[in-house]
Amino acid sequence: MYRDNRSEGLEVIGINVDEDPAAARRYLKNNPLPFKVVMDSKKSIMNRFQTRGVPTTFWVTRNGQIRQRSVGYDDKQKPKVMKWLDSLLDSSK
Repeated sequence: MYRDNRSEGLEVIGINVDEDPAAARRYLKNNPLPFKVVMDSKKSIMNRFQTRGVPTTFWVTRNGQIRQRSVGYDDKQKPKVMKWLDSLLDSSK
């Protein structure tokens, strides 16, 4: 999704909550992602946004407003997610 939509302005930031940042960095070195990943081993970011489960996705407009939050991942939800993404990218121009 990121690769297909980054030219439209989509930004993705992964937040890794592994308690062992070194292990997370080793994993990312062996499995590079096409977007930024920040470490949150103390879960301060998760707590700030009252996140209870992973993965949690925040759909944020260009002006910083959280427009949608989705918890978990299910391939069956992909059409719905793509509509959210299209709507977000269209309204953010």
